[in-house]
Amino acid sequence: MTELDLIRAELRGLVDPDVGSGVTDPKAPEGALFPKEASAVDRAVPNKAGRAAAHQTMAEIGHHESSVLMVPDRSLI
Repeated sequence: MTELDLIRAELRGLVDPDVGSGVTDPKAPEGALFPKEASAVDRAVPNKAGRAAAHQTMAEIGHHESSVLMVPDRSLI
């Protein structure tokens, strides 16, 4: 079990089972993005760890295959 796995397991023990959590290493190679996300971040900083963590979180609470998109004011939806 990696250090990130241990952190994620600790988080799971602190919150309600209906709450998801995503833990990623911002120094790790970027994770896979959904096509809509790739176009949304083409001018962003190289690291996509936040989206990878969001994908983990959504999968954990049963929302698979969901993109994290940005609206014109650059907030995420």
